Order: sequence, then C-alpha cells, then structure tokens
Amino acid sequence: MAREMLESADFGSQINKTLPGADLLQSGWAKEADEFTKMKTIHSFVKSGFSWDHIYSKYATDGLKTAWEKRSGTSGEINLILINLLKGAGLQVQPLLVSEREHGMVDTTYPYQDQFNKVVAYVTISDHHYILDGTDSETPTTLIPFDLLNTVGFIVDKKNSSLLRITGDFYKNTNVIYVNGTVNSDGSVKLNARVDAYDYAKVTDKEKYKRNKSNYEREFFEPYTLPAPDTFKIKGLDVDSLAMTHDATVRYTLNKTGDYFLLNYNLFTGFNKNPFINEQRFTDINFGCRYNCKLSGTFTLSDNLSPEALPKNIKMQTPDEAMVLFRQVSQTGNTLQIDVRVSINQSEFSAEDYPGVQGFYKKMIDLLNEPIVLKAKS
Repeated sequence: MAREMLESADFGSQINKTLPGADLLQSGWAKEADEFTKMKTIHSFVKSGFSWDHIYSKYATDGLKTAWEKRSGTSGEINLILINLLKGAGLQVQPLLVSEREHGMVDTTYPYQDQFNKVVAYVTISDHHYILDGTDSETPTTLIPFDLLNTVGFIVDKKNSSLLRITGDFYKNTNVIYVNGTVNSDGSVKLNARVDAYDYAKVTDKEKYKRNKSNYEREFFEPYTLPAPDTFKIKGLDVDSLAMTHDATVRYTLNKTGDYFLLNYNLFTGFNKNPFINEQRFTDINFGCRYNCKLSGTFTLSDNLSPEALPKNIKMQTPDEAMVLFRQVSQTGNTLQIDVRVSINQSEFSAEDYPGVQGFYKKMIDLLNEPIVLKAKS
C-alpha cells in the first residue's frame, strides 16, 4: 500500500513537485539557525497562509500547483504542500496517514486506505518526532493535534512503512485558577478571577473563543450560575509559550437558605457536572490526554459572617493513582483559603474500568459542589 501511494500521481509524486516561487522561500528558510526553527517557520507559513475548504482527503487530485496558487485546498492538498516544503528544506519528513478519533478506529490487521481520513506530516529531528497538520491553525508545532491522540497512524515509506501508535503523555489539558472574593453582610460578592489555560486546554479554548467570542464569554460563566461579568479580558492568544489568560471581575449574590448563605468555591474548574451518568458503558473511555486542574481561592468574609463548619480536608485517589482529588479548606480570621487539585493521570480507560471511573467522578463532583455554609453572627 505504501509503495502504491508513493508511486501515485496524486500523492507520492506531488511531494517532489516544484512549486512556483518556493525556491525563494526555501532560500530564506535555509538561514534559520536550527532544524526545529526551520520546521516551525514552515509549519506556521502553511497553517496561517492556506485556507482549508473543510474537505477531508489524503490526495491532491487536481495537483498541488492549483492549491498553491489559490492558497486554499483540501486537507490532502494543504498537508502534501507542507510535506513538500519540509522535504525541500532538507528535513526528515514522511507522510503519515491518520484517522481522527471521531472517524473511527483503525484495523491494524488489514492495509486498507479508507480507514484513514487524512494525511499529515511526520517529522524527525534528532530523537524527537513531530506530527504537523497544516489545516489545524491553533495547535502549536510542539503539540500533537488533539484529535489524533490515542489513535493509530501509518507511516508511508517505501522501505520502512509502519503503524504508529500516537500518544502525547508529556502535555496535558491544564487549567490554573485563582479566585479572590469579598463576601458582604447581605451575601453579595465581588469576585476577581484569573484562569490560565495551558497546552490542550489553551488549544480548545482558543478555538471556541475565535469561533464566537460572545458565546464564549456567556458559556464561561453560565455553568456556575454567574451573571455577565463587569470585566472580561483575554491575553496570551498568539504566543505559543504563554497561557491563554482569562481575567474577570463579576458581582453576584450567594444563594440563601433560611438564615444561611451558601458559598460555592468550585468555579471555572469544568468539574461541576458528572459526564458519566449511564449505569453501564460498553466502549472504552478516551479522554485524549491527561488532565490537571489547580484551584486557589480566597474569600474575605464580612465581620458578621462566619462558616457554620468548614468542609473536611480530603485526598481521594484510585489505587493506581490514575485519578486524584485533593481539597484543603482553612480559615484565618475572616479569610477562607481553598486549595483544590484534580489530576487525571491516565488518558484511556477500558469499558471494564467504567464503574470505578463513574464512582470516582460522582464522589469528586459531590465533594467539589459541597458549599461552605455561612451564618450571621448573633
């Protein structure tokens, strides 16, 4: 299959095509100090300079020159252009056939092209491997595209074609949250919040934000029954090494039961509802990547308010530490300090593991949604 694809006019031969004007670009890229910088520059050039028509393909049916001149094309055309340019720059690159998770699992016992819905670039620099998709405008060069994590790809090479298990355990979906609130005697709260999204959390949030900014803001606060914020600012979008930072100020009033106010500290974590509600599951659980969430909260109470009782400090984990919850709540004078850590240290779980995953999530969500009960001092 690899040999046939590399000899075909709309795949292998396109990788070696001479693209009009590419020699001038290559002469500029040749001045880059190292191979990684050269790869990153070429990847950025393609993903920012070409428009994907949202047609999935592994081939360049009309040839690369048309897509090159139009600066748009199918996923096959754009990624074959990417491979062409990387190869022209002297980098070690091979076509990699992939099947995104939503497209379905690959049967590794049968060499059937239609199991794969896309071709991407597989680059080797020293001992490091990179998977680049020119149609994915938001994923940095250092990250494997999220939709490809925990899938099987096929390296197309005449002599060394092979199946490749695609994993990315080094990078996680990471959120770091800081909330600082002042709780007044009438239960009104002024909250300052900062949420830093790293790695796959940033990629996901950035895509949503660019798709619809107004919906993004609404959906950011809505799950926590918070009103529209007084201020909401986003920073760090266009620098890969920085977090996507959300800075917000919001005013709201605590829910009240009788003479008691209910203070919810579980804000912006994404762990407010249990996604595992079915009693049984017959398919494996695939998170794509590991998760890490840290919440640090400080609430200063009015002099007439005090907690009825502080939630218990707890560390809960599965026997293999695949899932861990840590919560600590303390009080110093009128100030409450809450620290929460959630770690999902395994990206895949079998269907047989479902009862354990469901049970852990249920208990974790219940604990995190347990409010701090405030009462007025007599």
